[in-house]
Amino acid sequence: MLEKKKKFRGWWARSEVLKATGKENPTADDVLDVLMGRDQYSDTDYLVHRYDEPAARTMLQRFNFIWFMPLYLLTVPFQWLIRGQVGVNRNSRMGRIFDAIVGFN
Repeated sequence: MLEKKKKFRGWWARSEVLKATGKENPTADDVLDVLMGRDQYSDTDYLVHRYDEPAARTMLQRFNFIWFMPLYLLTVPFQWLIRGQVGVNRNSRMGRIFDAIVGFN
């Protein structure tokens, strides 16, 4: 995902990026040069976020999902009444416990 802090100037279509590289089969470096400029490590306005692949759920986590989700769904009306929102922050202690039990990656 690219984030830009300056004024929005429009979208890049995939075909436009490929044409802007000037090559028939551009490499990833060629495409990055078009999108971010030649020196991507200098002062630029872009951030490139990298996401890791989630780990696969274990058999125990899949089994826990069967009993955990109905119990969690029973708490949804109470969460909404008490807090005004539904859900658990994954960075909280309870969120980390839920993640370990069910494997929400």
